[in-house]
Amino acid sequence: MRRDDSSRALRLEPGRPVSQDFAERLERHIERSACGRVSDFHVDLADGALVLRGHCRTYHAKQLVLQAALDMAEGVIDLSNQIEVN
Repeated sequence: MRRDDSSRALRLEPGRPVSQDFAERLERHIERSACGRVSDFHVDLADGALVLRGHCRTYHAKQLVLQAALDMAEGVIDLSNQIEVN
């Protein structure tokens, strides 16, 4: 059976610590779904919290990235959106 790259494959089980591998997979997923709306995008892992960083032109793009992250990072308690709009 082939493992697809669906959102379910990235979901984190509640209560499980966030790993660097999870952060990297989440970053790749968001980069694909953002369709170039965010430049210099990356996901950092700091003290068990996910931090979204990058630059975009609109608050709408920032919100789309946040929503994609929330959908994928189900079970993650600490998620900080540090994407700058300029």
